[in-house]
Amino acid sequence: MSKKGKPIDPPKGISTILPEDQKYYRYILKKAEAIFDYYGFERIDAGILESSDVFTRTMTADSDEEKELFSFKTKNSEYLALKYDNQVSVAQAYINNGMNSRPHPVKLFYVSSSFRNIEGRRQTLEMGVETIGDDSEIIDAELIFMAHKLIESMSIGEYSAYVNSMGESSCRPAYIRALKDYFKNKSKKLCSACRDNLKTNPLKILNCQVETCKEVNKEVPQTVDYLCDECHVHFKHTLEYLDEVGVPYILNPILIRGREYHTRTAFDFISDANPELAPVIQGGRHDRLIDTLGGSRTPAAGWTMNLDQIVTALKEKQASVPDGKIKPKIFLIQLGEMAKKKSLILFENFRKAGIEAKSSLGRDSIKSQLRIAHRLGVKFALIFGQKEALDNTMIVREINTGVQETIPVEKIIEEIKKKLKT
Repeated sequence: MSKKGKPIDPPKGISTILPEDQKYYRYILKKAEAIFDYYGFERIDAGILESSDVFTRTMTADSDEEKELFSFKTKNSEYLALKYDNQVSVAQAYINNGMNSRPHPVKLFYVSSSFRNIEGRRQTLEMGVETIGDDSEIIDAELIFMAHKLIESMSIGEYSAYVNSMGESSCRPAYIRALKDYFKNKSKKLCSACRDNLKTNPLKILNCQVETCKEVNKEVPQTVDYLCDECHVHFKHTLEYLDEVGVPYILNPILIRGREYHTRTAFDFISDANPELAPVIQGGRHDRLIDTLGGSRTPAAGWTMNLDQIVTALKEKQASVPDGKIKPKIFLIQLGEMAKKKSLILFENFRKAGIEAKSSLGRDSIKSQLRIAHRLGVKFALIFGQKEALDNTMIVREINTGVQETIPVEKIIEEIKKKLKT
């Protein structure tokens, strides 16, 4: 027996997309799919649950990320987790489904939520792309170009691409030594967390948002000065491709990603008007992700867009977004029990004929139904009452003039098509 009581509050940080907001997500997806399809990306929908190991294996050893994982033990002693990272789930799907046998590069895109146990943001709806199996510089440039064109196609203001190269794992020891030397005499200006990171992982200091640490980071050694020759050429060619296609970018010499599988190119798209906001798109190379998950060494690159953030920007800009709904041409008015019974099949016949129709089958008043027809802006109202149901006819009323005529039901599709053409 169910217990009655006060309404149950929703979990904090979990969002519901209401009907009136759906048009924004349809608008974004329509724009994105046109670009993704043109560049050969196919949609993939990975499951919402993964083995917990899928995510914990990719986390940095000295991080607190595992605390953010929504994980649980099943009755069968499986350790599962809600999808923590869409890129990781796509890589896992690539391995599990034998996609390594497909022609490469494999180009995929996704639209899915990720879940993290972070106060105020437990669920984030994301859209992203992945190119797997190609380590060339033009892939990096193509991904940045696509992100640029997608943002440009929407009325959300100006965004800049911030670009850097982290190099390979072999480039990092020299850079980390340089960071430690740089921060050694400035440790008193760092926050307590960064002073701890200086001993364990000084790369984390570069992402600190505490003002004193951000100030210290302004003169920090640049990653590009510590790249090996191969990584330096890769980054140089990536920027040359961006110059060729006219994508504006800003070099950010301390832009890095925190996980060990991230390599080489990293990029963020940040609002010019509100640079303090989190990046709306984050991307780059993760050439060590698939082998970290147990697959063979396979290069990969991609980006993730925060859809909720884009919707907020569209609303703030009061962008003109089409609702994407079908504009009805006719409205079916039914009166009486017999007419209601026959109206369902009539309505389906209009759909099959490609005639956009609306109705309000639960209403009995002709006045209330006509008011709906006027509000929808339909051209004709089709009145089907008890008498018409017996005679197998319908009354066709032109909304603007009120002129009406009676037409046999078997001819109604043909006659309506003629009237809609005039």
